[in-house]
Amino acid sequence: MNEDVVGFLEREGFEIDMIFVDIDKKQYIDVLRILPEKLSRVGLGIFHNALIPGLDEETREFLKKQKQLTHHVIPTPLGLLIVKRTT
Repeated sequence: MNEDVVGFLEREGFEIDMIFVDIDKKQYIDVLRILPEKLSRVGLGIFHNALIPGLDEETREFLKKQKQLTHHVIPTPLGLLIVKRTT
């Protein structure tokens, strides 16, 4: 699919096994807030450009405090943020 990810996630009612997100970095937090209820038990969210230009302060703080998602940044040249549901 190639459409607005925030609208898609808010509209659809099924679980997602894998989603690759490459949108305006200021919207990452909008997607991260939705993912705990949308990712399947084994689902992964992958976000592009986690290192360059990097995640903004609001997104980094959100991830630090997040109880429903675990995350890790893979050090590819631009960085990939990988998130998974904790439950």
